[in-house]
Amino acid sequence: MAPRVLVSDELSETAVQIFRDRGVEVDFQPKLGKDKEKLAEIIGNYDGLAIRSATKATEKLIAAATNLKVIGRAGIGVDNVDIPAASRRGIIVMNTPFGNSITTAEHAIALMFAVARQIPAADASTQAGKWEKSKFMGVEITGKTLGVIGAGNIGSIVCSRAIGLKMHVLAYDPFLSKERAEEMGVTKVELDELLAKADFITLHVPMTDKTRGILSKEALAKTKPGVRIVNCARGGLVDEAALAEAIKSGHVAGAGFDVFEVEPATESPLFGLPNVVCTPHLGASTTEAQENVALQVAEQMSDYLIKGAVSNAINMPSITAEEAPILKPFIKLADVLGAFVGQVTESAIKEIEILYDGQTAQMNTKALTSALLAGLIRSQVSDVNMVSAPIMIKEKGIVLSEVKRDKTGVYDGYIKLTVTTENQTRSVAGTVFSDGKPRFIQIKGINMDADVGANMIYIANTDVPGMIGFMGTTLGEGGVNIANFQLGRDKQGGDAIALLYVDEPIKQDVLDKLIAHSAIRQAKPLNLGPPRTDERRGRQRPRPFSFFGPVGFDGSQVDAGRLVALIAREQSLFAFSDLRSRRQRERQDDVRDLRRAIAGTAAVCLYRVLSYHLPRLFHRTCQLPGGAGRPLAVEEGQGLSGTVRLLEDDLRRRLWYGRRFRHRHVLPVRHQLERLFRQGGAGHRAADGL
Repeated sequence: MAPRVLVSDELSETAVQIFRDRGVEVDFQPKLGKDKEKLAEIIGNYDGLAIRSATKATEKLIAAATNLKVIGRAGIGVDNVDIPAASRRGIIVMNTPFGNSITTAEHAIALMFAVARQIPAADASTQAGKWEKSKFMGVEITGKTLGVIGAGNIGSIVCSRAIGLKMHVLAYDPFLSKERAEEMGVTKVELDELLAKADFITLHVPMTDKTRGILSKEALAKTKPGVRIVNCARGGLVDEAALAEAIKSGHVAGAGFDVFEVEPATESPLFGLPNVVCTPHLGASTTEAQENVALQVAEQMSDYLIKGAVSNAINMPSITAEEAPILKPFIKLADVLGAFVGQVTESAIKEIEILYDGQTAQMNTKALTSALLAGLIRSQVSDVNMVSAPIMIKEKGIVLSEVKRDKTGVYDGYIKLTVTTENQTRSVAGTVFSDGKPRFIQIKGINMDADVGANMIYIANTDVPGMIGFMGTTLGEGGVNIANFQLGRDKQGGDAIALLYVDEPIKQDVLDKLIAHSAIRQAKPLNLGPPRTDERRGRQRPRPFSFFGPVGFDGSQVDAGRLVALIAREQSLFAFSDLRSRRQRERQDDVRDLRRAIAGTAAVCLYRVLSYHLPRLFHRTCQLPGGAGRPLAVEEGQGLSGTVRLLEDDLRRRLWYGRRFRHRHVLPVRHQLERLFRQGGAGHRAADGL
């Protein structure tokens, strides 16, 4: 279903057509913004809201916008949008800061000329039939000092134009670097120095708590006598009453104002004063600017709703259209890491540290951090998202830090999340493989390689014999089908963890049985997202070779758990005499573990053999690339020959690394599996009682 956008203010037809061309359903009602009640009544039907200044996106309106995802403001000012309310609801607020930058900068320069030469008053006098040439004595611009408060998009353009007019430019901007100032050809100064030296002062900062009243009565008293002040930014930056008194006293020679504390401005302390030029908020009022911002907001909103690209957002990190497909799997990874920690952490979080290693450090980490924080607190607040999560973390007083570093390990890049609570410190790391799927690579400092599933179980326990069998048996008795099973430990007899990917959410009674075991310290069900689906076929992916669920072989239904039991009874499944070698003799513990797995609990032994122990016999680590440790994908209805071939190929991929494995080791597997599969129904009888 195509996203829907409501345009409630005047936008050009060209901009409206951009929405349609991008596949967005647009409802163009340019007069609706003034009807607050009607707008609130229908806003819940739309994914996006495109506005200018007439529409007021208040907290009440945002509360009614149950489906709204983005508000686009055609222009730079967002005073008419309640940004905190939008952020709490997870609504992205965009503006168009570049569409009217040149226009606003030119208007500031025009006002500066008008004030310097008293042009409006001279025009009115002349057209009234007067010839008062001596009355309108002006000053030159050339050689004068211009003080620019705010050297951002518009302020930097003003600086460039002023330098072209041979003015000396001083700039006050806390975010302006010394190198950037030199590049612009301006002198960076503190505010007091600018006030004391400037012949003209122009403001180009947004309205915030820090900038409100930046030219207060006290600040105006510090200005150079005869200064002229221009404001094309926001009303409220200058104390209008204090400025009026300064003009009357002669300390300030003149002012040019395009914006006022209260708009529409029908009255102001500045009105009627000599050498004060006022315009009705015309900074962006040119044909080119109005068209540019309309087109820009339509493009930005369409890109977000269709592609997920975020640009010029006030309350969220920007994600370009080029970045979006690259970031998408890493945003998913960040969300999963956050969700994992959020669901297993039981005490209040005090500190959060996010480590970006390798290629992830070169990405848009602000977006990744937002996704991670959203996943982290989703277990507490269900409707949180990338927009609202950073705000909630800040409101909770949680200390957040980011660390970036070059590649340090075997992975090209990974993300590691560490949280400190009142009771402990917990960490989890993950990466994205070439297939675009997130993987866990470390939990609590224990290395592992685990798929991410929609429903998982995390178990922390003491490393004692029999745990694998207990877990498999308990879940099997509870009807829980294990799709994947990954293990890790820090040392023999030390801390161990298990991460199980199951088909369905685990029931509380099964969880209680797990927790009742004396060696298990924690068992947590995890919900890490929707099940993976085959996008090409629009259905669920083939089920993994399961331990308990039915799998079709040549049209018959053989219970996979009982098939595992059959295989477990086959002591000749692998010819151990062929596996003896110097390397294996060095790892006798693995061989003994393998024998125990084959002869042990039927529910988990096949996975244990194929996914863990044998890779360790032929390679130093069980974290093999290219498929080791992943479940055997056996599609229902595959057929005997196809299933045997799939299992054989999968096993060969798992064990071929380093050319330490030979074909003779695969053949016994094929022969045994083929014989067992042909037994079909006999497999049920042979497994009874296990």
